Amino acid sequence: MLQARESESRRIARELHDDLGQGLALLTVKMDLLRQRPPEETGELEARMQELLAQIRHLSSSVHDLSHQLHPSKLEQLGLVAAIGGLCRELTHTHGLKIEFTHDQMPAAISPDTAVCLYRIVQEGLRNAIKHSGAQQAEVVLSRTADAISLWIVDHGRGSTPAGPGQEWTRLVSMRERVRYLGGEIAIDSQLSGGTRLHVRVPLKDTEQPPAE
Repeated sequence: MLQARESESRRIARELHDDLGQGLALLTVKMDLLRQRPPEETGELEARMQELLAQIRHLSSSVHDLSHQLHPSKLEQLGLVAAIGGLCRELTHTHGLKIEFTHDQMPAAISPDTAVCLYRIVQEGLRNAIKHSGAQQAEVVLSRTADAISLWIVDHGRGSTPAGPGQEWTRLVSMRERVRYLGGEIAIDSQLSGGTRLHVRVPLKDTEQPPAE
């Protein structure tokens, strides 16, 4: 678990440096150039300002995404099903990936460790689909069986070769460790031009109640 946390910390540090740090540096340069040599034409000035505003919105969205990664507050406030539903709607709105989320017979109460684990895997699986697969649609299915909670994430993108999933899956190392810590199983099937299917199964705990009537 310590190795998983360290891996997650390194990933977030890279995102802060590569995405936010470099984005802010570029924005600073552009704003300084605009200050030094403002366009004489009103239309050109408006276009430059719109470009800067778009970059600011993008950086703001990146900060928002990182805050969710560090602490998914909706998970504590609304529960796992509502939090995943909100995440799917948000990613559809911000990235254009059409996500169908379904759930069935979920327990009314889920242990915090299990809830965080499953939420993080949905987060990472959909982020992978957005950044690497080129998928236009995906499905997330959450269900309860007699002794476990099952999660499926399926995208219909380009996939990757069975021999080497590639860099896109390195971010799921910590997720694998979380699942193993809970005594569960995780499997990834990614085929070139055939999309990616991710399946997680986490055993139910005694404290997890049957679904509410």
